[in-house]
Amino acid sequence: DAVDAYEFGEMDKDYLLKFQNKTLQIVNNMSKTIDTFRNIFSKEELEKKEFFLKDALEQAFFITKPIINLKDIHLHRICKDEKAKANGYFKEYVQVIVNIIYNAIDALE
Repeated sequence: DAVDAYEFGEMDKDYLLKFQNKTLQIVNNMSKTIDTFRNIFSKEELEKKEFFLKDALEQAFFITKPIINLKDIHLHRICKDEKAKANGYFKEYVQVIVNIIYNAIDALE
């Protein structure tokens, strides 16, 4: 994108500032995603616990947000019962949702 803008004479100060802001946003999201993954694989969750499914969906959406934004994909969370719960391993459930989202992205390509 930047190379094309340069070649077509579209690269000015405004373009560079927008490009810089977008790049910083992507890097910050990637950093947050790395931190989240680091926490997902911690050993703190050794027993099953009850959790809200809505929270697992939100966590999975947060993790996948950088790639979803990069590929200009729009996800909509539809949770008919905001109080729906599951009993299990929260982080593993989140990881399953993340895998499903990534598989869906791969299928779109």
